Amino acid sequence: MKKNTKNNHLFTALKIAGICLSVSFNASFADEKDFVFVIDKSIKKTVFNPHPMKDDLVLPLPCGSEKYSIVFRKIYTNTGKDSDMTNGFTFYDGSDDPLNAAIQSKRKCNVRGNFSDSKGNFFYLAKYELTTGQYDAIVNGKCKNSPSIKDAVAKSNISIDEARNVAKLYSDFLQKSKKTPTVQNEKAYASLPYECYWSFAQRGGLSVNKKDLEDETRLADPTKTVKDYAWCYGPDSSNGKVQVIGMKLPSELGLFDMLGNVQEFMDEPFQATVQGDLLAQKGGSTVRGGSILTPFSLMTNSLRTEKKRYTNGNPTKAEDTGMRLMLNVSVTLDRETLKKLESDVIKKNASRKTKIKQDDEQTKKLSNLASSVKENALDANVKQKDKDNYRYITPYKAADYIGKFKKVCGFVYQVKIKNNQAYLNFGGRYPNQKFVVYINKMYKYGNIYDYSGKKVCVTGTIKSYRSMPEIINPYTLELQN
Repeated sequence: MKKNTKNNHLFTALKIAGICLSVSFNASFADEKDFVFVIDKSIKKTVFNPHPMKDDLVLPLPCGSEKYSIVFRKIYTNTGKDSDMTNGFTFYDGSDDPLNAAIQSKRKCNVRGNFSDSKGNFFYLAKYELTTGQYDAIVNGKCKNSPSIKDAVAKSNISIDEARNVAKLYSDFLQKSKKTPTVQNEKAYASLPYECYWSFAQRGGLSVNKKDLEDETRLADPTKTVKDYAWCYGPDSSNGKVQVIGMKLPSELGLFDMLGNVQEFMDEPFQATVQGDLLAQKGGSTVRGGSILTPFSLMTNSLRTEKKRYTNGNPTKAEDTGMRLMLNVSVTLDRETLKKLESDVIKKNASRKTKIKQDDEQTKKLSNLASSVKENALDANVKQKDKDNYRYITPYKAADYIGKFKKVCGFVYQVKIKNNQAYLNFGGRYPNQKFVVYINKMYKYGNIYDYSGKKVCVTGTIKSYRSMPEIINPYTLELQN
């Protein structure tokens, strides 16, 4: 009789576990075979880490239960052992979309992790959004004997001050924990993510090339859609309800729900954007990543919005707004580190002054020689080409002449400039263009925006980039009457 009771209890436990892993919360889970990461089979799945990876940093929570934890991922910003503290990874966050220019214009970011190992510098970012169970453990010290699937739902409806209080309370706990990462005997503390660091991680970090990193629509797997990565608005997705963590595909860096589910508070106050920079005025709270109330069509890597600090006299909270944590340590850890930083900065300043002087001299030379160089280069190539090569073709025929030196004439539907690089899209606006002129030496061609909306003829060798015909730094770029 006792044996049957034991078996019944075991069956019940297995049944409950099966239910926990199969609840759809109004949407089906992604098949585990579709996940691109490797699971360490020696680690059992838990409520707070449904997809363990070998290089996870699993830290305890202050409620004292071994079943309660929070998981962080290493996000590398520099490859190799880089001792120059002034070196970071520079990229442009944001979008070229003129409709969102005030909040999403491209602006410069520079990131460098405070932690390091043999692979380089890195920072720690939480693998998942903070959950209701983790929130109760940190803020209220509450732990259940067995956390349920409800404890794995992302925490929402909190204010920026409550989010920062979570980071403060967890930081206090980390100072007492033996498992906390340290740098030169300083234990890490928790904070909300810094916006550029969050964006760097969300976009793929060092795991992708810089061009893809700055692409606002790129996904980790181009064969998938936003629906595979994000809980968004609609009955075919979240249906307006915050979901369990880790039920969509992860990013290249093993991070989940960086898009969708709950939009996440950043550490910095909101600033509007202008091409290349942030505007001076600071306002409410910055949130990133979109949420269950964001339509799929608006869910991009550049999505950012402002949340008011107060609404009707009360701290602003929203059912679709939550958080994730980041780990930090001080920059000037001790006197020796400060001396090292000062030395690196002095060297960097001297190097910049020398480069500015050299650039000024080079600019003057190029300005004087640009027209003659262009003409000589064109003349040299003209002599080697058959006259038929100068019978112009339309942008729609350019794909038929890959490797050929041709003259292409057509209407420029769009001009995009970012990071001192220009793109002239013929035959349609991105991503429906038929032919592209790519320019990374803009000083040769005057004001690139003058070509927007005009008929233009361009000569050069047609190449193919991702099946798109293009000419790079053309020999001639001329407006047509």
